[in-house]
Amino acid sequence: MGIGWRTIRDDIELTRGDFIASRTNPGGALLPGTTAEIVWATGQTWPATIDGATVSWRIESTAVAAIAAGTAFVMWIHYPNQITSTTDDYEWIKGVARR
Repeated sequence: MGIGWRTIRDDIELTRGDFIASRTNPGGALLPGTTAEIVWATGQTWPATIDGATVSWRIESTAVAAIAAGTAFVMWIHYPNQITSTTDDYEWIKGVARR
């Protein structure tokens, strides 16, 4: 079961500490092999950990500090495609960093 097909507009609130966040798919566990990441306009990529229906991030404060207020991001979700042996890539959430 997928998280969804329409991009959500939301911002990420960053502090001076670590970035710890998670989102749970209300529809249940994600397909095995699903991956997710936050890609910043600066080129930084923060990969997620997926456990069943929960996608989560724990990013150390040094990486968080490198993201300036107003920096755009896209949170991608990548579902495995059994037919093409690739992934189907969707913009899950997009927005900017807030401080």
